[in-house]
Amino acid sequence: MTPRYRRFDSIAPAPAVTDPIEAALGLRARGKMEEALDVLAGVTAPASQDIWNLRGDLQFELGRIQDATASYTAAMAAGSTNIHAVQNVALCHYRMKQWEAAAGALGVQVARQSWV
Repeated sequence: MTPRYRRFDSIAPAPAVTDPIEAALGLRARGKMEEALDVLAGVTAPASQDIWNLRGDLQFELGRIQDATASYTAAMAAGSTNIHAVQNVALCHYRMKQWEAAAGALGVQVARQSWV
């Protein structure tokens, strides 16, 4: 009679994740927001829109709205075509009850409709 399940004598460890975005997303999926931010803080390469956006998302989820605003603004500076960063800046201003700044951020989005 053959066993139903194969027995593994050794299980190879998972390969190390070298991409900081993938590593941060993995930590985020497990609810480890602070650790995910630490991974992104250690990035020394030129900042990309994706890194700044993810950093802003993590900060927003942790309730650090002002920090998130700064990260999303940096994402906009890193790439002028980042519509999500513009929307997220407006959302941050809205959460901080900064109505005029939120409307201004959305005005930037409307002015840059060529992104879509």
